Amino acid sequence: MKEFKEFAEELPKEVVKRIVKLWLERKNFGKPSNYDAYGKSSGSCGESIEIFLKVNGDKIEDAKFFTNGCVTIVVCGSVVTELVKNKSLEEAMKIRSIDIVDEIGGLPEDELHCAIIAENALKEAIKSYSK
Repeated sequence: MKEFKEFAEELPKEVVKRIVKLWLERKNFGKPSNYDAYGKSSGSCGESIEIFLKVNGDKIEDAKFFTNGCVTIVVCGSVVTELVKNKSLEEAMKIRSIDIVDEIGGLPEDELHCAIIAENALKEAIKSYSK
């Protein structure tokens, strides 16, 4: 895992500012006591992310995440849980890692796996609800 300074040097300054802001805010971070769907995904780096969805009918009313990982996976978790709110399950299933990266404004190539881990956890959560 690279140092944040090295990570930050690979991105435009405005993207680094956005990443820091998202990391500090940690929107939707935490394990809720009440949820309807749950998904977990882990990467080869040892990091994992859990996604919790509150669903009403076919609409995602709320989403939370928990991770043991780095800045990048925290940011990806925050972004993906914001992206799915008020979406139908079908719409949320179409969210891809590139959508997460685009919402952030970019990531270094060797950090893209964090967006993939977040996407996979979201898909697992949606599948768990559909069962």
